[in-house]
Amino acid sequence: MKNKIALFLALVLSLSTAAMTACGDTAEETTADTSTETVEAAETEYDPYAGYDYQGKALRIYSSADEFDSTNAHFLIGGTGETNGEIVNDAVYARNIKVEEGLKVKLEYTTCDWTYSDIAAGIDQLIMAGDSVYDVVINDIFRLVEAGIKGQLHNVAKTDKLNLDASYWYTEAMEDLVMVPGAMYIMMSDYFADSLASAHVLYYNKDVILNNYGDANYLHNIITEGDFTQDVMVSIMETCSVDLDGDGVWEQGDLMGYIVPGYWGPMMPVVTGFDVQYIERDENGNVSFNFNNERSVEVITACNELFHHERSLRSLDGDTLQGTIHTLMANGQGVFAGYLRLSDFGKMRDYETTIGLAPYPKLNEAQASYVSSLHDTSEVGSVLLTTPVGDLDFVFTCLEFLTMEASEMVIPVWFEEALKVKYSSGAEDAVVLDIIRESIDKPFALAYQSALGGYPLPACFLNLINANSNDFASNYQSTKAAGEAALASVVEAYKSNLENGN
Repeated sequence: MKNKIALFLALVLSLSTAAMTACGDTAEETTADTSTETVEAAETEYDPYAGYDYQGKALRIYSSADEFDSTNAHFLIGGTGETNGEIVNDAVYARNIKVEEGLKVKLEYTTCDWTYSDIAAGIDQLIMAGDSVYDVVINDIFRLVEAGIKGQLHNVAKTDKLNLDASYWYTEAMEDLVMVPGAMYIMMSDYFADSLASAHVLYYNKDVILNNYGDANYLHNIITEGDFTQDVMVSIMETCSVDLDGDGVWEQGDLMGYIVPGYWGPMMPVVTGFDVQYIERDENGNVSFNFNNERSVEVITACNELFHHERSLRSLDGDTLQGTIHTLMANGQGVFAGYLRLSDFGKMRDYETTIGLAPYPKLNEAQASYVSSLHDTSEVGSVLLTTPVGDLDFVFTCLEFLTMEASEMVIPVWFEEALKVKYSSGAEDAVVLDIIRESIDKPFALAYQSALGGYPLPACFLNLINANSNDFASNYQSTKAAGEAALASVVEAYKSNLENGN
């Protein structure tokens, strides 16, 4: 995006120079040359769609649209299927039409309301039927990882139709899920937009920051300097929270320091934000665990201090989890709110309370950078094994163009024009949005937590947080054998897939 802006400015500068030259003695000659160059450039402009004609062939996309866990981005994928004057939806519509007309294809979107408890059985049924009903399935990352292990998905590593060197493919994240070289089954990109929309964001109450520090941007300045750590967060919690009824008991109804409803999902981004390195790969790509170290002990200690702080609200009374968090923050009853995602920012326009957003804190000052987490239900892409091999070039070509155009036509509108302008409370929020986008890190622990039987993230971190225990070493030793056995089983399954030609 920065390169495109630079090229645009260079073009403006060159045109301005040409215009100034036209005011001099050589105006007629300069104008003629510029016009000729412009015509020639237009005639030789590269058309990436040239030579493609699939004669109306349908790409059948099964896209998740359930609202169960606040993590679907179908509004950035299929949209409403028509224009309605809303800038993001209309950008999605325009992107889809451009790809349809350019490739001579038909995009057929079917929305799916599977929750994470339905997906495995649903895919099993599609595979057992053997019918090619859908080409692309977009759903929860941890369930699609399981489907890949079971050999139910086509191997993305075998196609040459995806330009994985392009920035619109989240190639490093995709590679983080590869347990055996050559076995890649999950796609993450600007088209599979939940890869960005579901990123965990820490929201905070700017009004209480102003009231307590005399500067609404006090925390923002700390964030942009790279100094937002767990200690800083705890200090702000203690300074800004208020026991509103004065009964000495911190509970819902008071101005709580941190709304963190549960040790599971709400604490996933905290652990991730503290930058745990779970695995390492040797020169041959073989994977092994590598987190039995002092840092993991520090992470557990810091998580427990935060989660079990008396001013942290760990359970909620309300109809829905996300809805209750929104209500409390809108009413000014929280300093910080966890569990919410980047896409939640659009729901805060009508708050009376001024809301800021932050990455999750660093463990300490020694940590090099912020790390922003996806969720185990972040929705990504896959191609079902029922799609005929002869159709794979068609399917992956369509996905390449959809992703390329998403990076040009959809993500900039949603991120730059909607989130940064329509929903943002100020230019400072735009800076933090960029920090969060750039700090989304590898998804291994979230994506594999189910396939590895709850190892390593729940077994070695979240369960200790739930028990308020800092005894990492003993817990690690008691779970190590099962975790390593589960990893070996996954590796063997992937090797088997490759041996079977997938």
